[in-house]
Amino acid sequence: MKQELNLAFFDFDGCLFDTPHPDPGKQLWAEFYNIDYKYAGWWGRVESMDANVFTIKPRPHVLDMWKCLYDSGFETRVLTSRQPKFEPIIQTLLIDNGIDMEEVLTAKGSLTKGQRILQIVKDAIAQGFDVKEVQFFDDRMKEIVTVQAVMDDLHLLGVKTIITKIESDAND
Repeated sequence: MKQELNLAFFDFDGCLFDTPHPDPGKQLWAEFYNIDYKYAGWWGRVESMDANVFTIKPRPHVLDMWKCLYDSGFETRVLTSRQPKFEPIIQTLLIDNGIDMEEVLTAKGSLTKGQRILQIVKDAIAQGFDVKEVQFFDDRMKEIVTVQAVMDDLHLLGVKTIITKIESDAND
C-alpha cells in the first residue's frame, strides 16, 4: 500500500511573509545606515531582508492557512523566486515565527514554479508515494499561470490541484 502524500507550496514575498518593497525599502535602509543605497536592484540583494532595518513578519491570514494544512498532515514548503543565498535568511524567519516547513525551495535553473512542482510530484511518485493533492499559494499572477500550465499534467497523475491567489500589492 502506497503512503498518501499531500503537498502545499507557499510563495514567500508578499504571500507567506510581508517583506519590504524597493520603495520605501531602499530609503529606509539608507536612512538606517546613513549611507546611500548604491544598488539598482532590490529583490536580489540581501539588503532587502536586513534584520537590522526591517521587521519581517508572516501575514496572519496566510499563516492560518499554513497551520490548517500543516495540522491536516500536508507536507509544506516555501517555493520562492529568491536566489539560493536567501535560504538561510528565510529559514531563520520561519524558525523565529514557529513555522515548520519541510524545505525552502529557492530559484535554481530556468524551471518555472509550476515545472518545479510537477517535478517534485513526479519524484514523490517515483519514490512510491501516492500524491493526492497539491495546494499552491502565491500573490503574483505571473507565478499562478505557471502552475495552471501544469495542472493537466498533475490531473493525469491523479493529483487534485488547488491554487489560491493571495491578495497583495504586487502588480504582476
